[in-house]
Amino acid sequence: MRLERIGQNGLYGIFRPKVAVKFLAAACIAVLVTSTGAEATMTTFDPEGSVGTFAYSINDSGAIAGNFKDGSDVYHGFVRDADGTIEVFDPPDSVGTDANRINNAGSVAGEYQDGRGLYHCFSRAVDDTITTFDVTGSTWIDITGINRAGTITGFYQDGSNITHGFVRTPSGVISIFDPPGSIFTQVWGINEEGSIAGDYQDSKGHYYGYVRAVDGTFSTFGEAGSLVFYVTGGINKEGYVTGYYQASNGSIYGFVRAPDNTITSFTFGSEELIVPTGINDKGALTGYYDGMGVQGFRRGKRGAIRYVDPRGSSEVEPESINNAESITGSYGSETGTHGFVRSRSKSQ
Repeated sequence: MRLERIGQNGLYGIFRPKVAVKFLAAACIAVLVTSTGAEATMTTFDPEGSVGTFAYSINDSGAIAGNFKDGSDVYHGFVRDADGTIEVFDPPDSVGTDANRINNAGSVAGEYQDGRGLYHCFSRAVDDTITTFDVTGSTWIDITGINRAGTITGFYQDGSNITHGFVRTPSGVISIFDPPGSIFTQVWGINEEGSIAGDYQDSKGHYYGYVRAVDGTFSTFGEAGSLVFYVTGGINKEGYVTGYYQASNGSIYGFVRAPDNTITSFTFGSEELIVPTGINDKGALTGYYDGMGVQGFRRGKRGAIRYVDPRGSSEVEPESINNAESITGSYGSETGTHGFVRSRSKSQ
């Protein structure tokens, strides 16, 4: 997940670069660097041939999904098992693959681009079987969640440049949705029960978060006077949602929204931006902030902050946290962009 300033007011918007071009590969060997400290073990990795590695999601078994760029600027999907084995894959006819999410059954969901520049979605089962599908009318699409049952969610842009949410059942039935009053819908996660979380903008330019229940009903929420309100970190099993907002004075705050609609805000004090990117079922968060450079963080259920910065890193973007509180993401260094996994020590 990337964020860029949009418009003359300097507000932040979500931006995720799409990939473009292809190559099929078999299993490959990871390049590993492991450092162990009193607090955690940090392991960095790259698929063989990678010149840029992006890790997006980790499940409770420690398997990681993401993509990487090869020397020809071609993007490929990968799954890294907990033992460090990396398998590279691409859907048929792909010229660029985004493997965005992995569930607790080991299935991966994402999207890919074909040679004509069209975007399609895929799910990849543990036995390597790949199923592709399309959302009718989409010109651009982003897969942002898959739960253990195999229900997939995300959002897409239609021919009129309007974005909508969608959910696909394991049997392949796709339903389109927008919160009431939305003119711009984003989706950022689905929990094991099937509840979906995201954000939207109304016709007056106001931003809100929402939770869509399994029966299709919506609960909406926001922070009074906020300039933007984004649910960037998804939803956990208990229904807690996380993200960030920009207050009317321009300050950025992270937040956790409880199922009873209580919103708890947090800040580190001097940062320009806080972006929670994941929440586990225990209520622990991960994400990144921009103070003097982009750095990663972990926030415990009770609010304690620990920093997530691989040795020698510059920009650090944690993307996902599992129930063992292992965190995965990517970081920049003098040698390029690499994936990492941070394993929590027993003392934390």
